[in-house]
Amino acid sequence: MSAGIYTAGADVTLLHEFAGGASDGSGPRGDLTLSDSTLYGMTGQGGVATPGEWRHVIAQVFAAKVQLIVDGKLALEYVDPKPVTNADMPGLIAWSEGEFDNVRIYAGGVSGRKDVPTKEPPNEHRTERRDPVPVRGVPMIRFGGPLFGDQSTPEKLITAARELGYGAVYAPRLDPENEALCQEYGEALLGANLMVAEVGVWTGLNVPDPEKRGAARAGVVRGLRLAELIGAQCVVAIFGAQHPQRHSGPHPDNFEPRFVEEGVRIVQGILDEVQPRHTKLTMEMLPWAVPDSVENTLELIAAVDRPAFGVHLDPVNLINCPRRYYDTGAVLRECFEKLGPHIVACHAKDVVQDESVFPIHLNETPIGTGRMDYATFLRGLDARGRDVPLMLEHLKTAEEYAAAAAQVRRVAAEIGVGLGYAA
Repeated sequence: MSAGIYTAGADVTLLHEFAGGASDGSGPRGDLTLSDSTLYGMTGQGGVATPGEWRHVIAQVFAAKVQLIVDGKLALEYVDPKPVTNADMPGLIAWSEGEFDNVRIYAGGVSGRKDVPTKEPPNEHRTERRDPVPVRGVPMIRFGGPLFGDQSTPEKLITAARELGYGAVYAPRLDPENEALCQEYGEALLGANLMVAEVGVWTGLNVPDPEKRGAARAGVVRGLRLAELIGAQCVVAIFGAQHPQRHSGPHPDNFEPRFVEEGVRIVQGILDEVQPRHTKLTMEMLPWAVPDSVENTLELIAAVDRPAFGVHLDPVNLINCPRRYYDTGAVLRECFEKLGPHIVACHAKDVVQDESVFPIHLNETPIGTGRMDYATFLRGLDARGRDVPLMLEHLKTAEEYAAAAAQVRRVAAEIGVGLGYAA
């Protein structure tokens, strides 16, 4: 759906135009910035936002509501198009029945009319994408976690997410064969400004047992189809392990070249079969199996060599030695520096050393009771300049999740980073 945008006179100057997303699907949709980076902290390069730069101006549409955000604050909001003039900032006028594909920011005044159609300019960076897709909203970090209570309808799921203040949810358990129901959920979540973070398929793709290997492959194919229908950011699968009983267990052959090459062929075959257009296939990070480090993840990306292969960042799973544990901030900075453009979703938890055990023993622990540097984590996500979900996991009760969410929000408030919300 395109937005109709019309200038109010010859005295206005077109400052920047953005049409659609980046060719890899990662670029923001409908975001416009002034080209002068001294005034606006993010510049445009060929219509694609420069990764890691702070957004000064963001334009967004939710249904009929149009918003202009300047420096993270709501500067303009209206429902029906009307003339806008502001000498202190660019003006924006747009109308849309859904997420818009084309917006322009002008210096001076602009005015909008619904009665005149506008022709969308060509854009080599646009990629055609099936609805539903995640809303590109503000703030950029989409914080979420598991939901509690009745989620048997899209409306009930949305209510549960709103009650927790979440901007992202895990994909509900749906059958991709029921395409209409999956799309109903996806469209409802999109309309409610809720991002579907991931579809979890927690089975090892490359394991010794051929029957289990085939079942895992079928499960990931099914997960990708669900993710495409519902608009999930990614599918999280497990690369596999040579452990005889555990599909992700420790084993000395987990990094053997022949084992890794076979796993790569399995991943390539899945992506070539499904050919996902929106969602990404990612592998769960593990402390004793592929991928276990930033460098190993980069090697896997290069080996798979498919645009629909992305990175699911779970930094606690990378903490597998004392040096990483003692400086989790350095681990996170390396992740964002080298993997940043590939990151599509993240898990939030914490890690602590049991100092009573020799030689070393690391445990998961509630957020705020371990060494994970959440200030660095949140700053790194915020600097992506695009929507990235951050999802709580591995806790047992609603009360534990509420405490973890409060801790993440406290750190975010202290460093001035916003978390996504259901608006």
